[in-house]
Amino acid sequence: MDPVSNIAALLVERFQLEPPVDVRGLLEEFADLEYCDWPFNCDGIAILSGAKSHPLDRPKVFIKADQYYRRERFTLAHELGHVVIPWHVNAVDCKPMDAQGSTGSETFLGMHHESQATEFASRVLLPDKFAAELAPYYAPPAEILEKLEKADMSAAAGILALRRVLPSGYVFIHPDLVSVVRSNGTAYYANSTELRAAAIRTGTTSHQGVTIRWYQVAEDSEVTLKIESKAAAKGVLREIAESVVAKGIGHTVQGIQQSVAGTIGAAKSGAVHLRSAESWLGLLLHRFSAKAELASAVGSSGFYDYLSFKARELAGDLPGKNQSGDR
Repeated sequence: MDPVSNIAALLVERFQLEPPVDVRGLLEEFADLEYCDWPFNCDGIAILSGAKSHPLDRPKVFIKADQYYRRERFTLAHELGHVVIPWHVNAVDCKPMDAQGSTGSETFLGMHHESQATEFASRVLLPDKFAAELAPYYAPPAEILEKLEKADMSAAAGILALRRVLPSGYVFIHPDLVSVVRSNGTAYYANSTELRAAAIRTGTTSHQGVTIRWYQVAEDSEVTLKIESKAAAKGVLREIAESVVAKGIGHTVQGIQQSVAGTIGAAKSGAVHLRSAESWLGLLLHRFSAKAELASAVGSSGFYDYLSFKARELAGDLPGKNQSGDR
C-alpha cells in the first residue's frame, strides 16, 4: 500500500469503521467543524497551519452549507484527509483546478495534495474490507451497484472508487462524468459499438438517484486440469513460444515468456479480492485479449490450459506445494 492508503486503513481499523461511515462524527474527532455560506466555488477548507506542531491547537474545517447530502459526505471525508495526512500543512483551499490561481510548484503540490485527500476519502467511505465483498468473483454490475449503496457515496464517487476494487472487465458510464470509468486493466474500446460487441452483459441501473449504464466484458471461465505442475506449465509455455518463433512472427522465446509473465504479474497486482480459479481465469483471459503483440501465442493450442494452471495457482487451488519443478 502507498502511505495515503495506509493512513486510511489505520483510521478504519482504529475506529472500526463500517459503511455507512459516520464521517461527520469522525471528522469532529480530529478538527473543529463549521458550516458556512459563501459564494465561492469551493466545497470545503481545512485550516491546518500550526495545528500539527501544537497539539492543543486543533485544525479547523469549514464546509459550504447546503451541499447535496452525499457530496457533503465526500467533502467531509476529503477534508479529514487533509487533517490527518501528516505532510498536508497550512490552509488547504479545495477548489476545482481551473479555479486555482497559483502557478509552478505550488500548483503541482496543491494538485498532489488534492488527489491524495480524494484517495483517502474514497478509502474511508468505502473501506477495503467492505470493498473486498463487492466482487470476490465476476458478479453482474447491477449486483455490485446494489451492494455499493450501503457506502452512501454519491454515484460518481462510488463508481470511481470501483476502479480500485473490481477486476479487469467492467465499464461504467455516469451522465455527469466526462470519461467512462473502467476497472483497472480493462481493455480500451474506441466507441460504444465496439464496447457493445465485446460485452457479455450490458444494461442500466439506478444508483443513488442516477442512471448508470454499465458493460461487463469479462466473466468467470471454466478451468481445465490438464497441467498439474509448475514444471509442466513452464514446458507448455516454452513449446508455445518456440512454435510462434518458428513461424517467423518476430518474437524471441525469452521475449514471449517474459511478456506472458509480466501480463500475469500485472493482473495479480490489480485483483487482490478474487477468490476462485474461475474468476482468475476470466481475468487472465481478458488481460491477454488486449495484448495484440501476444495474439499468436494466446491463440496457440495449450495456452488456455496454461492460463488455467496459472489461475489455479493464483487462487491457491493446486494440490500441493511440493510439486515437481517448484524449486
